Amino acid sequence: MTDTKTIHTDFWLIKVPPDWSERSTGDGKSIYLESADGAKGAYLTAWTLSEDEDRPAEEVAAAFREADLRSLVNMAGYRWKIMAELSRGTGNACVSIADYLEAEKTHRAIGKILVAPPVVIRATFHDYACSDYDASLDYFAPIVDSLQFYVGQG
Repeated sequence: MTDTKTIHTDFWLIKVPPDWSERSTGDGKSIYLESADGAKGAYLTAWTLSEDEDRPAEEVAAAFREADLRSLVNMAGYRWKIMAELSRGTGNACVSIADYLEAEKTHRAIGKILVAPPVVIRATFHDYACSDYDASLDYFAPIVDSLQFYVGQG
């Protein structure tokens, strides 16, 4: 992906293809970005943990990842396969990525969770027309990799 545009909030920054734009989520918490043809998209949400939250970043990431998996498992008529999982970090920061595929429905979902207490960034990337898993990997890799905490210009 050579041509990108950068989108950021006070908490995160991501680089997406130029045909992606923001769509309304209606929940007032998440931002939804979608390709012009509607075949690909991403939901991004920032959370601020309570002041008394003292779990290590890895445990917080695991709790968010489990919630994501539960929501996929509860989708009626879908049988998701976990394609890959990765989690790395320390007690102070963690990145967790999980890749899911529902081949019969040609739907791929990638969850990326960034934790640096008290902030958690949760992103779910969707390929709603994933008929070629390898092509989807190639398409989404630079987008998923680009998601990071935003450090504003002081």
